[in-house]
Amino acid sequence: LSIGVMAGAIGITYSHELIHRKRIWERLAGELLLISVTYHHWSVEHVHGHHRTVGTPDDPATARLGESFFAFLPRTVIGGLISSWKIETSRLQRRKRLTYGLSNRIISGIILQIVIYVLVIFVVGWEASICLAVISFIAIFQLEIVNYFEHYGLQRVEISPGRYEPVKAMHSWDDGRKVSGYFLANLQRHADHHLRPGIRYNDLKLIDGAPRLPAGYASMLILALIPPIWFSIMNPRVKLLYAKEASKYL
Repeated sequence: LSIGVMAGAIGITYSHELIHRKRIWERLAGELLLISVTYHHWSVEHVHGHHRTVGTPDDPATARLGESFFAFLPRTVIGGLISSWKIETSRLQRRKRLTYGLSNRIISGIILQIVIYVLVIFVVGWEASICLAVISFIAIFQLEIVNYFEHYGLQRVEISPGRYEPVKAMHSWDDGRKVSGYFLANLQRHADHHLRPGIRYNDLKLIDGAPRLPAGYASMLILALIPPIWFSIMNPRVKLLYAKEASKYL
């Protein structure tokens, strides 16, 4: 349990920072961290999917208003895997390369993850492979619960069929608490991350116009596990945010 918590709260947090970097060794380090928790495909979906479709119905990682975390979890896990496959096959088709070859990062990632489990079974034993699976589940659970409240209820306006307004500060929940920033590499300055995804964590700022979470990340994680309390706290904030936005045009 403790290793799973560290793998999610620290390991995936820093993998998130690394997969956004331009240097190949940094990206590879981020992908290795994700491979270690059996979630490699997220490196493709997050960078090339979520950042493009955030706040739209096409994004499996944007939680809808009134959607509980327990409904969101299977949708984002399955939807993220499907999205990453579409992204990668589309990339390979544009480059006229084999869709089902090792150049497909989803396939190569799955193979590497299987290799790790096989090695664990042969070197340590099958009980250890079960431990690795549980550690991975805990880490993924934490990642997706953070995804859940980072964009909960925030939607971009559809300006024409299939086309949406540009991403704005109001499409991510921010948190200005220092403790969250110290532990999570300023992940909670999330609006700036979406506006400037290539910026390193230490240069991220709190953005005017971004809604603020009512508590820090650790507290929000607990609240998200209790849907009635979550809805009573967050739904009025989402509705007030959009009421204020609508009033600007009256």
